[in-house]
Amino acid sequence: MQTITLRLRDPHQELDVLSVPTRDSMGQLTGRLWLVSDVTRERESDRLKSEFISVVSHELRTPLTSILGYTELLLAREFAPAEQREFVKTVYNEANHLSQMVEDMLGISRLEAGTVKLNQWVVSVRQLINEMTAQLSHHLSTRHRMVIDIPDQIPPAYIDRDKIK
Repeated sequence: MQTITLRLRDPHQELDVLSVPTRDSMGQLTGRLWLVSDVTRERESDRLKSEFISVVSHELRTPLTSILGYTELLLAREFAPAEQREFVKTVYNEANHLSQMVEDMLGISRLEAGTVKLNQWVVSVRQLINEMTAQLSHHLSTRHRMVIDIPDQIPPAYIDRDKIK
């Protein structure tokens, strides 16, 4: 039995080719059985899955590093109450961020499964944009700033505010 992989270009395609000898009742070689399988989608799916896991791991590690770092500091030394409160606030914010990322991933799986529930209500689009801009601006360094020009006449929208954010 032999297996080889052929990689074709233009169009890109990956084929697994399996070759097995066939024999008669006396054990004499009578030919070969060839099985060709197109594995292009499977390989691409595996690549995308690996890339997704890598990105998610990185994104989860960032808030976890902050949480672990600040809690380690709080356990190791004494701080002034105002400083201690800032550390706890940072830990709380990072934990919320982490929780939201996990919730977003669960939302994606619900979307794929077709079980998404929308909590829609009338929302001021202007207010929503302002909130999101403030949230994003918080993550910008002092050397950067975000400016968004919002037209005066934006009608409200009937949306799921949390999913939009």
